[in-house]
Amino acid sequence: MTRMKNKNIFKEILQWLKKILKNFRSVGIWNWIGILSLIVGVIGIWITVTISRTTDATIQIVDWKGSPNRWINERMIEYDYKIKILEKEYTPEINDTYAKIEIHNIRAKYKNQEVKVYFESKNKNKDKILYSDTDIALYCDKVKPSELRIYVKGFESIHGYIKKENTDLGIDSALVFISGNKDSLYTYTNQFGYFDLQIPPKYQDIRQTIIVQKENYRTEEKNITAKQLTDKKDIDIYLRPQK
Repeated sequence: MTRMKNKNIFKEILQWLKKILKNFRSVGIWNWIGILSLIVGVIGIWITVTISRTTDATIQIVDWKGSPNRWINERMIEYDYKIKILEKEYTPEINDTYAKIEIHNIRAKYKNQEVKVYFESKNKNKDKILYSDTDIALYCDKVKPSELRIYVKGFESIHGYIKKENTDLGIDSALVFISGNKDSLYTYTNQFGYFDLQIPPKYQDIRQTIIVQKENYRTEEKNITAKQLTDKKDIDIYLRPQK
């Protein structure tokens, strides 16, 4: 039964090929060549138009938490940061509330694709304290802009020494934590009183308040500024013994 079925299918294919050959002869080889040339030309035009088609995109510059950040905007101006994307360098447009770049005439193949980003300071006389994502999704012709997240070197940790008041004696095993995050962002000092508190991006901020606790000592609270964080210097905190 299967052999008969396959035989019938083979016959149908042969008949179909005979019809094509018959039509090919009736039209003439030169006419076929003309038709094929027209088809190739149309395909070529379509490919050319597709490749040469361009679009635009807006890249919004935000902080590590995804929001515009005035402090970062001020640093971008101060340190003369540039953004290079798709082989072209841009100076961000910055005001009090946002920073962005407009990219025009983007080739269609990059639309909604991941592209590399190069973010660097052109001011060689200053430390480069900012860094960014290395690639972003390039959204085009959409209301929502692409977002480029900026991070700050120094915001990722607080380190220094916990010492006894009016001395240089380090306090061992003192608890150091970020205010409001005692259960998740904490560390203990070593035998020399040194601590290094690592801060994940979602907890980083322009100002941090750390709290230090140790048995037989008064609890100490210290506000850490952005300048202290970016200076990357050890921070000394002194504890007063309880009376």
